Amino acid sequence: SRGLGDVYKRQVMSKAQRSAKLAALYQNILTLEPNQEVRTKIAYRLVQIDTQAYEQQEVPLTQTGKNSQSLLALVSSYQGLLTRFPNRPENEEIHYQLAKALSLQGKLDESLLQIESILANYPDSKYAAELHFRRGDIYYNLQYYTKALTAYQAVLRSKNSNDYYVNSVYMSGWTLFLSLIHISEPTRQEAI
Repeated sequence: SRGLGDVYKRQVMSKAQRSAKLAALYQNILTLEPNQEVRTKIAYRLVQIDTQAYEQQEVPLTQTGKNSQSLLALVSSYQGLLTRFPNRPENEEIHYQLAKALSLQGKLDESLLQIESILANYPDSKYAAELHFRRGDIYYNLQYYTKALTAYQAVLRSKNSNDYYVNSVYMSGWTLFLSLIHISEPTRQEAI
């Protein structure tokens, strides 16, 4: 007898197969289409398909590693689109995906640059709350507590902050506490 797990695996496989076939069709159209605007939209769609395929992998990130071939390929695809088409309205999404992929690779400085770029270039981004929160986490982990606190408080002022609001309040408290400890540490060490 087949369990729900078997049915789920078949559905995931069929999604992966469908994505692969769709990508192959788009690649064929891309080689035949003379209209540059259509070719550009197809290039963006292909990257979306690759992103979805990566996110639907059954192998956990801990097994694929920070430098998995598919993650490296995604980063390269994102960077290629941004280089070839620097002024497209779709680039907000590409910058967002690039920031996530760089973070998954452990390239926090590069991810932070992308996050800062999105927040500067797309101030009304639908990702603003998440990006401020991720920026706060990066600064927190680097022990830049003042910058982390500023980022967490920016979450509280962002639209659509519901998913990050409680954690931002919590992390703001911890960040403030740790910044006070770090301010007073030199005086404690001088006393010793």
